[in-house]
Amino acid sequence: MRKQLPVICVAAGIVLLAACTNDGGQQQTTVAPQPAVCNGPTVEISGAEPRYEPLNPTANQDYQRDGKSYKIVQDPSALARLAWPLFMMRNPAVI
Repeated sequence: MRKQLPVICVAAGIVLLAACTNDGGQQQTTVAPQPAVCNGPTVEISGAEPRYEPLNPTANQDYQRDGKSYKIVQDPSALARLAWPLFMMRNPAVI
């Protein structure tokens, strides 16, 4: 009985401590993990040229998501005309 008494006391203490929480009246917030950013050097791939794939009528359709409407670009030449001005607006130090 004397050897069992300390074991019972320790077990009771663990149970009592496990029931105690101290959150300070604050709710826990979960932080979403940040996406990985690759800051390494860029490697030029010789012979790689961008190309446009033909539009797939079953996959390339206008859609709505989270209350916003998105339109599929039908004429990719419009993207080329916009690319340089947008690049210069975002990177004025390149001039």
